[in-house]
Amino acid sequence: MGLLGLESNAFLSDRIFEVVDYDRDDKINFVQFATIMDTFLNGNEDEKHEFSFALFDVHNAGYFDFEEFKEIITKFIAHFCIITGSHSKVDSESLRDIFEKMDTNKDEIVDVEDYKAALKENPGLFNWFELLN
Repeated sequence: MGLLGLESNAFLSDRIFEVVDYDRDDKINFVQFATIMDTFLNGNEDEKHEFSFALFDVHNAGYFDFEEFKEIITKFIAHFCIITGSHSKVDSESLRDIFEKMDTNKDEIVDVEDYKAALKENPGLFNWFELLN
C-alpha cells in the first residue's frame, strides 16, 4: 500500500490481510494466498460477494449494522481520496439508502445472505461516486 501513498492509512490493507488470514496466526500461508487469488480470478459471484462481505464484517459476527457499515465505507472513501487527491466526504443519506436496500428483513443488520441477495438484485448497488459529496 506504500506504493499508493497509503502507508499512513493502512486500514484497507490490514482488513484484507485479516480476511485472508482466516486461521488468525498473523501469517498468510501459500494455501491462503492461492485460495484468495483463485477467488479473485476464478471465483463465482457468490464467492466474490462472500469475500467482500467479510471486509465489512470487521467483528466476524456474521453481520454488520449501519454504524459499522458507515465506518467501513468512510474508511474506504478516505483511501479513495488519498489515491485520487480528492477531498470528498460520504453522503450519509445515500449510505443509509444502500444499507436499507441490503437489510431486506428490516432487522437493522445485514448478514451475508442479505448482502448477496442485495448485490444480485442491484449489481450497481455500490456506485462509489454516488456516495461522495
